Amino acid sequence: MQITNNSYKEISNAEIISAMENSDVTIGNNPSLPYIIEKTWNWPHITVAFFVDTVLVGIFTAVRIRNVYVSLPHFSHSAYWVDTSHLIKKLERNVPDIDLSEEELIHLFYGFFNKVLEENSGKNQASVKLKTDLSLSNVLDKIKTNTKENSLQIESRSFQTLTDNYANHKTISEICLAATMDSQMQSFSPSVKRKIRKARSNGIEIFVGDSEYLKDFYSVYRKNIHRLGSFALPYRFYENLLCDYSNGICKIIIAKLQGKVVGSAILLSFMDYSENPWFATLKEYNRLYVSYALHEKMLELAIAEKCRVYSMGRSTIDSGVHKYKMQWGGNDKTLFYNFTFPHKAIAENTRIINSVIKRLPQSFVKIFDSFVSKFIY
Repeated sequence: MQITNNSYKEISNAEIISAMENSDVTIGNNPSLPYIIEKTWNWPHITVAFFVDTVLVGIFTAVRIRNVYVSLPHFSHSAYWVDTSHLIKKLERNVPDIDLSEEELIHLFYGFFNKVLEENSGKNQASVKLKTDLSLSNVLDKIKTNTKENSLQIESRSFQTLTDNYANHKTISEICLAATMDSQMQSFSPSVKRKIRKARSNGIEIFVGDSEYLKDFYSVYRKNIHRLGSFALPYRFYENLLCDYSNGICKIIIAKLQGKVVGSAILLSFMDYSENPWFATLKEYNRLYVSYALHEKMLELAIAEKCRVYSMGRSTIDSGVHKYKMQWGGNDKTLFYNFTFPHKAIAENTRIINSVIKRLPQSFVKIFDSFVSKFIY
């Protein structure tokens, strides 16, 4: 099989987005994210665009962190998209008796990406974009081969297994959105609707904005992450996110009680997909159902953007956070962390580390946020 790489300059983000229309996407497919990550941590990225018989059918972006390629650090989803429906129809027209699943095609292009990445790794430490031309015969030749083997270290996240080494302890909770907020409210259980109404009667006020609310968001987020015994993403990441996020909305949602900020969240959208990746409330105010007021507003914003899905982000399966999300009546999709190399699970002493962090002053712990975010993502 011959793969041809050439300049990617003639392919714009608009062309990428146009190719993704009428297909399933996630926040990770937004082409602005790799640049925001690079701007924050100085990690170069490589983007490969796959054309089959002149039609753009696949995009894969990975960020280089030391000797590992990650798609995508600090986000739930990878920057991996394949137009499986177009390809399956094209193959069926040319080979009527072919029996090809969507999962097989995804594996196939993952293997193509590995090959292109292997050929170009180490040539340039700066970010690079490549256009890769394939013919239909290339695709047919590789359908039945094993595309999981690769000598490079690659980590990617997906809703299906891509490699023999993977972790599956995380889930994404997604809510299918109705056409109007009134219809959406009718889909919730009596318990959820009651808690939303209770938040209003408790005097919780919701505000939506941009960078003017960043300090408010971060103060609650940083305090909450410390209570959980973890490190936070650096402040500059959120500055860059608000400044450079495009192709969708990036909004900060603030909950206040009598002028005091008691909860905060960020909502992102890309095409018809929306997600709440970062969410925090002050524990002492949870009895007032602050979180329900925040989610109600984000659902309203997502519906106004004509989104099809509202993702509540990732959580550990069967954790307290996961069980909280389940009551909203969404669908759980297992999130696989795929590795092309043997990978050890997080150490069992994580709880001990968490308990130590909780006991240290927040002013001391936050000094290490930026450093730790380079290793834990």
